Amino acid sequence: MRRGLHVPTGAGDPAHEPVGGCPPWDMEVRSTIAPVAHRATTSMATQETIREIRTAGRRFIGRLARGMLPQRTLSLRHVEPGLRLTVDLRRNLMFWWGGLGRFEPYSVSVFRAAIRPGDVVVDVGANIGFFTTLFARLAGPGGRVVAFEPDPDNLRLLRGNVASLTGAAEVTLIEAAVGAERGTASFSFDRATGATGHLGATATMGGTLYGDGTPQVKETPVETVDAVADRLGVRPAVIKLDIEGGELDALRGARSTLVAHRPVVVSELGGEGGREVLSLLESAGYRLWNLETGRSVPDQDPSPAMAVAIHESCVDDDRGRRIRDALAALAG
Repeated sequence: MRRGLHVPTGAGDPAHEPVGGCPPWDMEVRSTIAPVAHRATTSMATQETIREIRTAGRRFIGRLARGMLPQRTLSLRHVEPGLRLTVDLRRNLMFWWGGLGRFEPYSVSVFRAAIRPGDVVVDVGANIGFFTTLFARLAGPGGRVVAFEPDPDNLRLLRGNVASLTGAAEVTLIEAAVGAERGTASFSFDRATGATGHLGATATMGGTLYGDGTPQVKETPVETVDAVADRLGVRPAVIKLDIEGGELDALRGARSTLVAHRPVVVSELGGEGGREVLSLLESAGYRLWNLETGRSVPDQDPSPAMAVAIHESCVDDDRGRRIRDALAALAG
């Protein structure tokens, strides 16, 4: 018997069963539970409706703003003291709308714990350089950042933001997408926001939400992390991946790097390949945490949107401890 459920005397006695087989006590329980269940269902539906309204509102504001704002750049104070970031006023709403001081706070916290002076950091999906410039400052003059970005409009701002760095690591910009194999492939550019371009010929999310939804596709060079690391002779300590569902192929093209150098990996898990990204990292000997909650994956949180991966042999070294301390702070 379930604790707290009172079954009246006679329950189960055929003499107390009404026609139709539903005992009076069962009808009493149902009459008590039904309104609660209805309110819970209604509450969930209301919350979902509110989320849809908010999403539609943000979409409307984004479309309106991009239609009204002038085509110009804006220099913003970076979250890292002493740095500034030049953004496109119309395309890069995500950077200036809430202020850079509140942009990706969980990621910033983990990267500050993970990157040490002299490190080599690989930035896959550098966009206009928010993280590239942060990495360069954290790695310092003795370090190096290798940044991949295929979008020409993003690259224009990325080059300018990197050129303004002082007291920072050397930055190598690679004008290419990243995949499992070197070559060329179709790349769908996000002309509306510059944030959701991806390999393939389908429309981007940004173009669909804030543009006319027409795919803007062209053939683009594709590199692998392994090939570039070998060519440059670098040993990556940290790899960041944020390429709109292309993370799995990027990691497939980084297998040798994962085995040889065991870098910390911070990866978005968007698209259908998110689960496979986790499996690939686990099979390579990595332990995983949810970047946004600090909880372990999959034990405490099986479906993260972004993951932090530390090789099991490095979990208890200085870098591993500092990252885990940062994650513990996120977990509260």
